[in-house]
Amino acid sequence: FPGCSNLILYKLNDKYVFVGGQLFLMGASFLFNLVAAKLIGPQQMGEWQTISLISIYGMILTFGIIDGMGRDVPYYRGKGDETEINSTIATTILYLLAMGTVFLVGISLVSGMLPGANKMIIVLGTVLLCARMVNSFSTILVRSFRDFRLLGLHQGITALAMLLTIIPLYLYPELYTVYCGVFLSLVVVILLSRKYCNLRPWSKVSLQRLLRTGFPIYIVGLVFILLTSVDRVVV
Repeated sequence: FPGCSNLILYKLNDKYVFVGGQLFLMGASFLFNLVAAKLIGPQQMGEWQTISLISIYGMILTFGIIDGMGRDVPYYRGKGDETEINSTIATTILYLLAMGTVFLVGISLVSGMLPGANKMIIVLGTVLLCARMVNSFSTILVRSFRDFRLLGLHQGITALAMLLTIIPLYLYPELYTVYCGVFLSLVVVILLSRKYCNLRPWSKVSLQRLLRTGFPIYIVGLVFILLTSVDRVVV
């Protein structure tokens, strides 16, 4: 059965690409953080950790809609309901665009009332939050379609973007270099998931369902993140 053998080989190759991408990302993240901590110094590293925490915990303001999409898309794929699949994805995209706009407009309105250093950290954290929303959406969307080859490439490109930042980081050891590298690594992967994206038809019913199913899932994940990063929060 040559056709069956080729299919099995293709699926195995998908798994290898996925695992390879995961390992590459873990190694790149470790190396990037190690080099950044060494080059930019403790003060700027502390500012970077604050910016990073704002973007991580700010994800709670999405109310778990991305996690809801990650649950509903596979469910409706199993039912073969293309209408609900498209509605789920479109509703998630439009909701995230609206929330991102609210975040950016809101921070632009209140930034004038903040001290200089705090303003910079909060503004950068908010923009990085929007980038993290894009990355999380892209990752979970690709995973929902069980496209492990593309998901592996997704992780690999993120890792490559981080590694490429190390070179300018040696030339310009500044907080902004670290920030730009992480920002780029988060948003560049949206190009890979665009084939699964669509902007219609969105619906209020889909939005309510996504928030209802996604928020509890997100809270469980948030508790895990809190437990693994509580040292940075306390410090």
